[in-house]
Formats: sequence, structure tokens, C-alpha cells
Amino acid sequence: AVDQQQSTGTGTTNNFHICTSTPLTIMYNDRSVLENYHISTAYRYLDQPDCNPFEKLSKDDFREMRGIVVEAVLGTDMSAHFTQIKNMLIIGLKALEIHKCP
Repeated sequence: AVDQQQSTGTGTTNNFHICTSTPLTIMYNDRSVLENYHISTAYRYLDQPDCNPFEKLSKDDFREMRGIVVEAVLGTDMSAHFTQIKNMLIIGLKALEIHKCP
């Protein structure tokens, strides 16, 4: 399996790529540059003969699995961390309000 977080080994950050306008930044439009790169690299490896453990999945199942993987990896972009936490807190507070006992 491809270790998505170690596939580049450059030791750089998204912010570095964005501030220096690297080719990856241009390719991924300044959004989760390294995360998008890691996803793309992993699926390029999977596209090689005898490298895809998911090849027997139906197209719909593969699309669903890929969507889950993409969301999971993009979720590791720390630039969105506090927004994600805020959204989870809002959902939690709404749930508490709905189930509030009199």
C-alpha cells in the first residue's frame, strides 16, 4: 500500500507551496495542495497493472470508496481544522437542544 502522507518526502507544508507558487499549488488551486497530491499519487499507483486491490468492486462501489478516501485525506488538512471543530460543536449543540429534557 502507498503511504499517502510519506509519498513526497519533501518536508514542506501546504503554506510553503502556496507562498512559493510551486507547480503543485497551481495544479491544485491553492487548496489542500499536499493532500490532493497524495490522493492523486495513490490512485495513480492503484491504476497500474496488478496494483489495485479494489479492481473487483463495481463502479458504484469504487466511486463510493474513493469518495470516502478523498474526504478522509482532505480532512487531514489542518487549515480546515478549526472550521471542522466549530461545525461539529454546532451540530452537537443542536442535538442537545433537540433532546433537552424539560
